[in-house]
Amino acid sequence: MSEAAFLRALVVHPEPLVGRAMAQFLRLQAGVEVADFVRTLAEAAQHLRQAGAPAVVLVHEQLLTPNADALARDVRPLALGSRFLLLVDSTLNQASGNCQARRLARQVQLDGVVFGDQPLAALAQAVGAAVKRPTQDARTNASVPPEDGRPESFTPRQHQVLELLLQGHSNKLIARQLNITESTVKEYVSALLKKFDVKRRAELMAHLQQL
Repeated sequence: MSEAAFLRALVVHPEPLVGRAMAQFLRLQAGVEVADFVRTLAEAAQHLRQAGAPAVVLVHEQLLTPNADALARDVRPLALGSRFLLLVDSTLNQASGNCQARRLARQVQLDGVVFGDQPLAALAQAVGAAVKRPTQDARTNASVPPEDGRPESFTPRQHQVLELLLQGHSNKLIARQLNITESTVKEYVSALLKKFDVKRRAELMAHLQQL
């Protein structure tokens, strides 16, 4: 049995569709027995009081920007034994984005950074790595590298396509609603297949229906 088996994880993300996708993927790819999702730090605190501390807590950067102290004040005391990872969206200036992410991680004393320009499967690797190594100061902790360096984060358009797929729309109907060509829709669907690490649309739909 792997070290990642029977882990619990908590994803704290402001976008429900993305947060649930991450939680689902952790269950499927990382051997995580229970992966829960909440939208805010307040909901995270309430969840931790009820369910106890998980092995790993993944927190989106957007939730820390307005009030970084809320994490230390309301969440960390309820999960003293947990590893905390910072979820960072892709940026056009990756070097600048990396520096800002590490600065934020240092500020709130997190154990690592997971960048959005990598496939969701890399989350499983990040969780496994965080659990296997002891907690360390974020100043010395390297970010989790992308599997192949491709920009595979959820773009606003991919998010729109994902939501329409969940509603059961065909490529033709999606193209009509978004005012784009059907071939462009196929490109977005192809990118989503890579994001979810599946090869066929039917597999993608099966994943989405479980979110």
